[in-house]
Amino acid sequence: MTRADWIGVVSVVIGIPGLLVVFFTPYWAVGVLIVALLLVIGGASVIVKRAVTRPQFMMDNVSVQLVVHDVNGIKATLSKCYTAVPQYGHIDAMTHRNIGADGAITGFKWNDHPVDPSWVQTSAGQYSVNVRFPGPLQQHGRYNWTLSYEADNSFLGHQESLYYVVDFPAKEVTISVTLPVSRAPRSAHCYLVEGAAKKALKDPAIHHQSGTISVRIKKPRVGSEYEIAWQW
Repeated sequence: MTRADWIGVVSVVIGIPGLLVVFFTPYWAVGVLIVALLLVIGGASVIVKRAVTRPQFMMDNVSVQLVVHDVNGIKATLSKCYTAVPQYGHIDAMTHRNIGADGAITGFKWNDHPVDPSWVQTSAGQYSVNVRFPGPLQQHGRYNWTLSYEADNSFLGHQESLYYVVDFPAKEVTISVTLPVSRAPRSAHCYLVEGAAKKALKDPAIHHQSGTISVRIKKPRVGSEYEIAWQW
């Protein structure tokens, strides 16, 4: 709780005895009016607080898709597909962070079109992409977007991992890794990464015919990090 929240709690605790006394006097109607006013003020405070802290976007679903194109893991494409609902009417940009890989990252695209180089920033080996829209988005509208990029020389080992940091609040996130059928995964595991520690989650599903590993996560916390690890 914030300092303002504590001040509000203390004020209520101090004021309740005096308010109860009012109800047992000829001025009980004043007490009723005070209670009604407090309820209105409290309700308005909750509404304002939710409006101020509401995120820019709510995602109905996010699909994170890694496709490894060759058996040596040299070429790969990662796509993040969003079904987004803007929570405000003035939004004209969207920033994607936590983009990194062991190898080189190239070829950023937004909805299959190369992004403007000015949108891409690099810091400490991590990329961010600040997508700019032609004009403000429609509040509570529904949009389908895809950010994709190439990852070269990033999955060369017999044991590899895909890391995903939840960047926007979402009702559901699906993470999938598709490997060449001729070198399908032998095993796969999913972890919630918490600093230097990892919490093992339910193992992902492995679809051997398509060489795909997939996991579905309901309402993940923004900022949480997931690892899909596999042997192939």
